Amino acid sequence: MGAVPRNVRRFALGAGAFAITDLITGMAAYSVITLGALWFFSWSWLRLAAEAGARGLTFGSSAQLQWAWVGSVVTLPMIPVVIYLALQAYRIPLVLAREARNPGTERLRSVIAGPH
Repeated sequence: MGAVPRNVRRFALGAGAFAITDLITGMAAYSVITLGALWFFSWSWLRLAAEAGARGLTFGSSAQLQWAWVGSVVTLPMIPVVIYLALQAYRIPLVLAREARNPGTERLRSVIAGPH
């Protein structure tokens, strides 16, 4: 088998970088939106339970109230974690794009293998 032409390799690396960037962005956005919605749902459940309790009514069970507290406490700090992980994952398409511009520098192996 012969060597892959340089322009084909550059196109493949650039397309791969674009696809991976799009995938990371989509997954991070979906995760942040989902965590925000879950936090808002939990917070609203707590507000409804407090309002019902102030009027002497019961709203849901105690297990549901406990899960609402867990949801409101756990989901909000997870949003910066997701953003941080997405920013770290952007290194992979960045290296693909740099490799497309300057082939043969073996940057791909260093990113995949990680720091030694």
